[in-house]
Amino acid sequence: WKELKSPDIFVTMESTHEEGGSTAGIGRAVTIVDASIEDCAAWELARVTRERMKDHYKWGGLGKSLLKLNNHSDLFYNVIDFGVKTLAPREWVSKVVWKMVDEDTMIVCFEDVIDDRFPVGAGKGYVRASSGCLWKYERLPEVRGLPQTRVTYIQQANLKGLIPSFVANSKIVGSLEYLSKMRKNFDKSLEIDAGNRAEVLKAMEQKQDSGRSEALERFELLYEEKQGWERPSWSFGKADSKIYATNFGREAWGSTSLQVRGGLGEIAAFIWDFGSRSNMEISGDLERTFEDAKSGGGFKRTVKRRQQLESTHGLQHKDRVFTSEMSMHLFGDDEVFIFLSSSSQNMRRGSRARGSVSEGSDGSIRAFEKVAIRLKSSGEGRTKLYFACDLELGISISRSAKLAFIEQRLDEMSDIAIYFQRLV
Repeated sequence: WKELKSPDIFVTMESTHEEGGSTAGIGRAVTIVDASIEDCAAWELARVTRERMKDHYKWGGLGKSLLKLNNHSDLFYNVIDFGVKTLAPREWVSKVVWKMVDEDTMIVCFEDVIDDRFPVGAGKGYVRASSGCLWKYERLPEVRGLPQTRVTYIQQANLKGLIPSFVANSKIVGSLEYLSKMRKNFDKSLEIDAGNRAEVLKAMEQKQDSGRSEALERFELLYEEKQGWERPSWSFGKADSKIYATNFGREAWGSTSLQVRGGLGEIAAFIWDFGSRSNMEISGDLERTFEDAKSGGGFKRTVKRRQQLESTHGLQHKDRVFTSEMSMHLFGDDEVFIFLSSSSQNMRRGSRARGSVSEGSDGSIRAFEKVAIRLKSSGEGRTKLYFACDLELGISISRSAKLAFIEQRLDEMSDIAIYFQRLV
């Protein structure tokens, strides 16, 4: 299986080809849905609802119908016009069968079928295409009292006719996006993330730190502007943002400050909840994991994030992986500091790798970060957020690429402000 670039960070997509089989590729998508296996299956099988029919005609559909055979199977008819003059509309006739494998697993299969009730071409010149798909629903433990289901969707379609295989295969991601629609239909991320923040807030109420002057000095050292800084290409609202990158080398720096409509504790808890869905969506990270410190108490954890480095020249940059020590320090009711710094072990490894590319087994490049965040209560449910970061991207890249990467980090802070603005 070959990994595909998924438009939805919560849905993994892959493709492969049959040995000596059809020229059409096979696509597979997997995600976790905030619903029971029964609700997931019911949503997918309800293919002729008003909402589904509206979408069907919006995207070139010419007809769709469902014929019930028994309590475990249907006949499904579907016609689509792809909007290409030289390509006749395609029609599919499929038999749908579903079965409970056990109390926690359900499968649904679609396969081609010939049935006299749906004559080939329907007398309108349609071309009978071929397809098959498998849905697998696996019940998972509840999260925050909400049911969870792992859904696997495997699909293969052959449009028939003289269509190059690379053209047909280019549509695989679009077909697999159907699973993303299911995930979004049941999405309960707001409720789940709110529950996580509530736990963090409860722990924060019982924790106070000393050493504010040391924390402030550490923050100001990183927040201090670099000589030769410039304004980013885009800035949220009245955010005061600055960026800097060397012409040569691997380093990039940026800072921003902005007002957030939310309480100090809520925002601190949001940032501390490193692996939350909302943080994943805001950051666009390909991967986020963390492990809390086993001893020492307080708010300390090791975090890892994998970021995609977008090129400003259409080039394909390798992903960057940051592994850092994260800590949160609380001072009174009106001030919080959060720091992230690449662990000393990783920094030593990186220093030995300077002058060469330090790659992971997946082709990603080890990178390093220093991040400082200061949250200061402004009263009346508002919080001033100050952010600074210094990045070492592991290999020399263009200055414009470094600036784009640092802007991406600053944009995350703006998106946090937007997130809380929408909660109000």
